[in-house]
Amino acid sequence: MQQTKVKLSQSDIRNGLTNIVIASTSVLTIFALLASLSRYQQIGFQPVMAAHVILSLLVTLLFLFRKHISLSIRAYTICSAFFVAGLVGLVSFGLAGEGTILLLGACIFASLLVNMKLAVAFAIVACLLKLAGFVLALKGQLNFNIDVGPFLLSPAAWLNSAITFSFIVTISLLLIKRFSAYLRGFLSSQANIIRSQTKQLVTSESILEAVVNSLPYGVLWKDTELRYLGANQRFLDDAKIRDLSKILGKNDAEIFPKALVDQFAPLDQKVLINGQNTENSKERHKDKEGNTVFLAATRKQLVTNNGELLGILSAYHDVTERTLMEQELRDAKQLADQASLAKSLFLANMSHEIRTPLNGILGLIELSLQTKLDGTQTDYLSKAKLSANLLLQIINDILDISKIEANQMDLEVIPFNIKAILANVNEQFHYIAQTKNIRFSVQYHGPQSIWLAGDPTRLMQILINLCSNSIKFTEHGEVTLACRLVQEGLNGKLSLKITDSGIGLNQDALAILFRKFTQVDSSISRKFGGTGLGLSIVKGIVDMMSGSISVTSEPNKGSCFTVTLDLPVVTAPGSVHQPVKKADLAGKRILVVEDNEINRVIVEELLGKVGAEVMCAENGQIAIDTLALGVFDLVLMDIQMPVMDGCSAIRTIRAMDKYQSLPIIALTANAMKHEIELYKTLGFNAHVTKPFNFDSLLGQIHQQLH
Repeated sequence: MQQTKVKLSQSDIRNGLTNIVIASTSVLTIFALLASLSRYQQIGFQPVMAAHVILSLLVTLLFLFRKHISLSIRAYTICSAFFVAGLVGLVSFGLAGEGTILLLGACIFASLLVNMKLAVAFAIVACLLKLAGFVLALKGQLNFNIDVGPFLLSPAAWLNSAITFSFIVTISLLLIKRFSAYLRGFLSSQANIIRSQTKQLVTSESILEAVVNSLPYGVLWKDTELRYLGANQRFLDDAKIRDLSKILGKNDAEIFPKALVDQFAPLDQKVLINGQNTENSKERHKDKEGNTVFLAATRKQLVTNNGELLGILSAYHDVTERTLMEQELRDAKQLADQASLAKSLFLANMSHEIRTPLNGILGLIELSLQTKLDGTQTDYLSKAKLSANLLLQIINDILDISKIEANQMDLEVIPFNIKAILANVNEQFHYIAQTKNIRFSVQYHGPQSIWLAGDPTRLMQILINLCSNSIKFTEHGEVTLACRLVQEGLNGKLSLKITDSGIGLNQDALAILFRKFTQVDSSISRKFGGTGLGLSIVKGIVDMMSGSISVTSEPNKGSCFTVTLDLPVVTAPGSVHQPVKKADLAGKRILVVEDNEINRVIVEELLGKVGAEVMCAENGQIAIDTLALGVFDLVLMDIQMPVMDGCSAIRTIRAMDKYQSLPIIALTANAMKHEIELYKTLGFNAHVTKPFNFDSLLGQIHQQLH
């Protein structure tokens, strides 16, 4: 930041004018001296000639030594020289000489170079001398050594000269005084303005310098030739430059290594030459310790208010911490994605490995229950089936959680009747509640005939989980499911409230109630069982439906769960689908492709009981060979098999024109969303998950055959 110095002053003006007068006079006196001496033969030696010689030498010496003589001495001397020359000329030659002009010059020069008082004094003396000449001329006593003519000796000439001289001198001095006063006022005003503006400028620059140096950013500015005009302290520190003067007027090539200049100079050129007003970039550097640092830099054209381009302004700040954090987040996300993928693969494999033998267990139990058994055997097998179904529910819960976390759970939007769902829930839990000697009731408040659009299966899952929980934790009293439906135009506001008189919860327990794999108390898990997934699944499904769930509870007094959903109201469908009856598959040839022997036996036995002719294949290659030996109406194919898996097998089968319309159902323990979508893409007509419900399997077969 540089301070502007005011150089213009009245003294400077006087000094300049004095030197001009001295210089010009020193030249003119030579010609005047020569002119005076040239008349020596005509008029003889006159005293005025000696005065001319002395004054000429004085003015010449004054000019030669002007730099060593003070302004006051120079000004007084040159004005006095003119005054003396004028007096000598007037006394020696009267009106015929140039004394009057020299006296006028002395007055004018004195007013400009010295002061008005001296000028007035010179003027008064000159006027008195003129009047003296008039008086002498009036008495006839005015005589000179040279012939000056009768008119120049007359009183009229002297009076006229005195009047004219006084008039001219008075006007000149008044004008000069007025001009000098105006000039002094103007200079004083300008000096005050300049001092004020200089003070403001110095203050502003000091504030600006303090602000720029206190910024947490490096700031620098360059001219149109990319030479440094300035920079703040942060930049100097970062660049290891101790003094700003070391870089002013220099370009980057004179300061920094060539590699660094080649890297960033094109960015400056782009802003300066290509008309880019602003250029943002992220730069990578090394700090004093050699560590990598990242800088976010901004380059902008530096222009005046009227649009004149002055150069470029650059600013940068350290974003190393943010950059490293972003990189850590990307790495963490990548690891999380990898972990999620690994978890999904693990769950898929776990699901397959557990579902496959579980399908055999449930299938064999189902086949055993269809044989002749005594009461004890039937009771044992029924309890075994109940335990196997409970294990299946746990597996399904784990998969549902995985689907919710991966956003792979799809919701249907189909018409349904809420009263039918409530009736189903009542039928399912009424008997279970009776076995615990508690009451279970379902209440409905709303329109008697109304259809909503949504996913009835997931809504049923919400109610089953909540009612199952309430019954599990209630030892006496009752559990109530109250449903309230209010229609508002084309929207239905559904409120489901499940209230129980069970063990209840305290406020601390409510905070973790919907967390995955969490039980409020480890003793609960020991006493009541469960994985702690049910409420987490409910919360996830409710969120996916854009609804809300809340709970109020008090220890030993019970709990109340409230679910609210907004669902569209739709018109009743034209016909309600009735449950599919067990199909009569007499005469139908079905190929079962399954590597697990027990599962092959189960499917073959169950299908055989409904009249189907079943053939089995242990892998995909045998299935292709078997298809070539005869005509089949449908294929049930497992996915994970040795030699050739189900996916490879269906690619080969669908590549043959004669099998384009052959119904093929994927009968597999794989149940993840992306897997089911893959099977549809490969050409499977449907998907049935193991362990399968036999009625559901028959319904799917019936649908594909008709």
